[in-house]
Amino acid sequence: MATKSEKKVVIVGASSAGLFAAYLLAKEGHQVKVFEKSFQIGLPRRTLIVTNKFQEFLGIESEEVTINKIKYMKLSSNGKSVTIELKPPDLVIEREKLINLLAKKAEKEGAKIFPNREVISLNYNNQNPRRDEKKEQDGRSHKFDAKLIVKFRNLQTGEIEEYFSDYLIGADGCHSVIRRIIANKKINGQREGWNLSDGQYEQMEEFNCETWQQIKPNSFEMKAIFQIRVTWEKLKEVYFDPQVCEVWFEPEKTKYFFWLIPESAKIVTIGSIADSMAESKKILTNFLKEKRFNNDNIQVIEEQAGLVPFPTSTKWFKLKSKDNFCNYYEFSNQDKIKDYVTFRKKIFLVGDAAGEVKASTFGGVVSGLRGAKAVAETILGISSGMREYNRLNRELLLHYRLRQILNYFRAKEYKKLLSYLEKNIGVKRILSSYNRDEFSQALPLILRRNIFFILMALRIVARAMIKLLFVKYRIIN
Repeated sequence: MATKSEKKVVIVGASSAGLFAAYLLAKEGHQVKVFEKSFQIGLPRRTLIVTNKFQEFLGIESEEVTINKIKYMKLSSNGKSVTIELKPPDLVIEREKLINLLAKKAEKEGAKIFPNREVISLNYNNQNPRRDEKKEQDGRSHKFDAKLIVKFRNLQTGEIEEYFSDYLIGADGCHSVIRRIIANKKINGQREGWNLSDGQYEQMEEFNCETWQQIKPNSFEMKAIFQIRVTWEKLKEVYFDPQVCEVWFEPEKTKYFFWLIPESAKIVTIGSIADSMAESKKILTNFLKEKRFNNDNIQVIEEQAGLVPFPTSTKWFKLKSKDNFCNYYEFSNQDKIKDYVTFRKKIFLVGDAAGEVKASTFGGVVSGLRGAKAVAETILGISSGMREYNRLNRELLLHYRLRQILNYFRAKEYKKLLSYLEKNIGVKRILSSYNRDEFSQALPLILRRNIFFILMALRIVARAMIKLLFVKYRIIN
């Protein structure tokens, strides 16, 4: 039921983070519209593994999207392995089922979802119309107060649709159109969408999104995930029970890792991650041959692929905290420009669009839900929203730092690390009790009494710095 404080919220992208934000806002009585470019939400399918924090942040029953529970994580590298018990267990979920569940929950609370909609422009009404009118389907006029004007193209009919909103949430993935607009990135020397001239914030012509859809997203690199779902009935002699997820670190093949996620007693998902999709497919193919996964003993059910964002520097984390989830570093004297400050508080990014991915593991489901909840609370006027977002940001920054160190690990260092974990019961107990989404809590406990990790990190950082200086010296000379 409409209330005096009812706000209009437009969400671009029917991702898990976008739909979760839609659910939370619609539940509190706000008018929420979700626009998705694809003809069907939830695609492409992908098998994912998440920590128990998934249930905590989701806040709704997750059994219908859970296809397995993982009680043990086995870490392997060059013949050495260590198994860590997970308390409580991780969950194996299916992305399509999760998104359909969130869509159903959001629609039940009153949110409306529009597939086949492509955002083509974002504008700002400087007149701040408090008595503008818009014809509703029933022919009556509805008066509202809105500042943001978002235009979409209906990909099915070709019609242009215009929507006014009080808030805009970009949840449109790693190639986010919304992020590129608000980042004010220059193309061919021209600013996109907005301009600062003589200390005034001026409205420019509507920005056409189509001109730069293929341009590399600002502040991010893309990492490519490629995985296959296979039947494993013939592999019982090689792999163990369906409650064990295995991760392989083989730096001579990739600076990242390979994984095997059991969905059931009969089906597993095996995958890899690399800097490009072609490389990811290639290293996975070689890995499968080495591990004796071939057409003679497995049957491929499905191939799955996707991209995940990876920040190019720590600047992104600092900017998100400073500028209310968005990247506004190209502007100057921001505090003196009232209209701009008002505008930046109306647009938010969540999920992959905001780079809410743990760089150490490249998992982003729980981080995206956490970010969506923080954004929803901020819009609802709950003071804890921004604090929660900053905590998430610090957590992701730690994962980013860890990934920077892991990228320089050699095979002998992984082997040494696993040997140490095997002997150190205290560290294994910490890793068992704190999951990957609680890294900021686990790290101080690990470092407090284990100088081994500090010395190893310092040695790798020193080697990386020497390598970078050597490369820089060669370039200069």
